Amino acid sequence: MWCIGPDKSPNVYRVRNLTSGKTHSIHADRLRVFETSLTLDQLKQVAAERDDEYVVEEINEHKFEGRKLLLHVIWEGYLPEEATWEPFTLELDKLEALDRYLEKVPHLAKKLPAQRKMLRFKAN
Repeated sequence: MWCIGPDKSPNVYRVRNLTSGKTHSIHADRLRVFETSLTLDQLKQVAAERDDEYVVEEINEHKFEGRKLLLHVIWEGYLPEEATWEPFTLELDKLEALDRYLEKVPHLAKKLPAQRKMLRFKAN
């Protein structure tokens, strides 16, 4: 977790998960100071390895296979040639990398509600 700053309530801080990018409100009693010489990018890599996850650096393309949306994902710490096509998931939907891609390709944003609906339907 990376501390963003104070929240609205006293003794509560906003922190960001280094791998998912999600923010959470955490009471100060649950926080610990972590001093390191590592850069933020290096910390993200360590967090991802610890959680057995990969960090999305960028989404740079998309395509459809039938009605299924696929995103071309460039992984942090890997060569661009090692990028993979990943199916759209609710986890990918929460990433800042997708938000940045949608700014470049706004017409795709109009198709996401149908994709989200299909994912929720499959989950039930």
